[in-house]
Amino acid sequence: MGRRSSCPPPARFASALGSHRPTPPFAAPHQRGRHRRRPRHARGVTRPVALLFALALALLGCVRAVAPTPPDPLTVYNVATVRHHADAWQGQRLTVQGVVTSVEGSGATVQSGGRGLRVEGAEAARLAQAIITTGTLTTRDGNLALTALEEWLVEQPQVALPEPEPLTADSLEDSRYVRINSAVVETGGQLRWADGVVAVRALDDESARRLADGTRLDWVSGVLRQSPTGWSLLPPHPRDIVVAPPRLTLCEIQGDGRSTLYGGLQVESEGIVTLVPPDEAGWFLQHPDCDGDPATSDALWVAADGPMPEVGDWLRLRGRVDEFYGRTQLVLAGDWLSERQVALPDAVPLAPPVGDARAAQAYWEALEGMYVQLAGADVVGPTSRYGEFAVLPAGAVDGRLWADSPALTQRLLVADDPAAPTPLALGDRVTGLTGPLDFTFGTFKLRPSQPFKAVIAPLPPLPTLPPLPDGAWRLATLNLENLFDTVDDPATADEDWTLTAEQLDHKLDKLAGTIAGPMALPTILAVQEVENLVLLEQLAAHPLLGPRYRPMLVEGVDERGIDVGLLIDIRRAELIDQAAANPCSTERGVGGGPAADCPAGQRLLFARPPLVVALRVDGAPLYVIVVHFKSMRGGESESQPRRSAQARFVAELVEQLRRDDPDAPIAVLGDFNSDADGVTVANLLHDAPLASLWQRLPREQRHAYLFEGVSQTLDHILVTPELFDQLIDFRPLALNADYPHSLSERTDTLYRSSDHDPIIATFAAPK
Repeated sequence: MGRRSSCPPPARFASALGSHRPTPPFAAPHQRGRHRRRPRHARGVTRPVALLFALALALLGCVRAVAPTPPDPLTVYNVATVRHHADAWQGQRLTVQGVVTSVEGSGATVQSGGRGLRVEGAEAARLAQAIITTGTLTTRDGNLALTALEEWLVEQPQVALPEPEPLTADSLEDSRYVRINSAVVETGGQLRWADGVVAVRALDDESARRLADGTRLDWVSGVLRQSPTGWSLLPPHPRDIVVAPPRLTLCEIQGDGRSTLYGGLQVESEGIVTLVPPDEAGWFLQHPDCDGDPATSDALWVAADGPMPEVGDWLRLRGRVDEFYGRTQLVLAGDWLSERQVALPDAVPLAPPVGDARAAQAYWEALEGMYVQLAGADVVGPTSRYGEFAVLPAGAVDGRLWADSPALTQRLLVADDPAAPTPLALGDRVTGLTGPLDFTFGTFKLRPSQPFKAVIAPLPPLPTLPPLPDGAWRLATLNLENLFDTVDDPATADEDWTLTAEQLDHKLDKLAGTIAGPMALPTILAVQEVENLVLLEQLAAHPLLGPRYRPMLVEGVDERGIDVGLLIDIRRAELIDQAAANPCSTERGVGGGPAADCPAGQRLLFARPPLVVALRVDGAPLYVIVVHFKSMRGGESESQPRRSAQARFVAELVEQLRRDDPDAPIAVLGDFNSDADGVTVANLLHDAPLASLWQRLPREQRHAYLFEGVSQTLDHILVTPELFDQLIDFRPLALNADYPHSLSERTDTLYRSSDHDPIIATFAAPK
């Protein structure tokens, strides 16, 4: 057999020698200095001669290949061109241009044209420099490199690094600047990603910290190196290593305590969307059977703006763990990913413990955010202006829920759709309550995710008072619940409460109807939550009340502008004197008035100062003190010191009046913002010769207000012994507190003219 020639055929020689000095096809367009001129001895060689020479070689059957074309020493090449001719240019000196993509000791990596080249002996290299350098092309340990550098020219001191190319198993090439997404650092510095495994080597301490064993990476970029043991990735800077947030399950985030252990931490988690409340920024997310531990919740609230997912979406997302006023939540960071649609988890049947407050707290906490169900429930608190009502498991109590009832641990609020809430009253029944368990404003609330059934009782007849005995008179108090005018006062925060003319007329009609009807026109009526005297004059002038009442009011410094006042029946009561009582105090608790008119370190004791009035009723003297003590806003325990201080001052005021007029009867009445058994009332009863009229009633009748399902007595009438001895009757009128807020907007009923029930005392004729 003959030996195959290694020479190209004549046609290929003709192509290869198509020009006198061929230029590499990927050479950079610019060159250093002038083009070289042909040597004198070569000037006579013409193209035809070259072609004849090539043909002669072919005809002679040569077996030696034509020597490869060397790099032009006057041409600046990009790395892609150098790699294209790497085999032919081995051992040749050439000039390369590129951007420094890594610096490793005395070496560096330069990239241009999308490919990289190791440069050895580059002590002057700095990351992101644009450089030109000349050296000898060689291959060491499988890595193409430029060695024996002759010069190092910095074209620009800093430029943008090239965009790293996504690395796949088919794109492994030494010195290439690449990016790997979603990888895990395994033991021994091995980096595993979807297409394989490479070693990863840190070039500084911070990079080493980020590349600790077991670390999940969102992405990492760097240059590739080849060695006898395999491929390695060298991230040039710590910013090229983006550590993924830890993956925590929802139950891990919740934990088994009252607050999360991961507050402030960025995490990744996943779960099913169980409810996306309309017009709210977020949704409930649950991971069914998260850890099988009944002490940890499998769900939480995700706080997020922007596009909302759909119920049933299985989401993967990231966010910052936050404890928002007791509610554990994830504040979404970036986008969420819906992986699939799944069925909702089975609702957990609710069976809260009875009587054990500690156990109940742990029970509710372990269900926070989870999909739950209460099959049957009794309403113990009516639907509020915010669409919330309070329930107990069916049959838990017979009627009302009290603060000291063992069933208090079972109480649950239901946050119905605020746009169209179900109008429920005390005693109504509901079934099929199903949805996530939320925690807001310090209370657990079920958020219905599907319709529930309600059995609503018809409104009963309006309560009435017994006939007034001859010579008897009546003393009453009623919180008017935000009686504001139609003017937005810039000096107070009343913008959310300012009424339209139509709303004000309706409010006055309802209040006047209540006073003239069920309340039977009391002789003296103390009022709270009225904005100004003009409004009280409008109420007194209402046709249903006639020219009967004289109004009086004391302006306070409440931030909303609400005050206390008094209406007296001018046919039986005569005004002797009136005054406001608001001393400076060293009390530092929440509430109170400004310090402008007080000595240093003191401020006004009351935002709504008491109105002290001296009267004669059918000719007999009477002192009336109308109060509206500090509310529980800001926290019950935090605000209690101020209420106690206010109560002690009123007790001192009673004592002062007694010293000045020992036989005169005194009544202290109004909104105490404290239950009959509370500290505030106890302060008054202890420090002054006063008795509470609530003690005349059995326990089941002591109610005039409902807060989150608990029946209370925030309104009180306290009297001195002389007046107590004349008491004929005392009762609340159940007109308001037990009924849904929606009734306040109806014109066909007097129910719900306020959120407080009026309380009324009937006294015999003065002796």
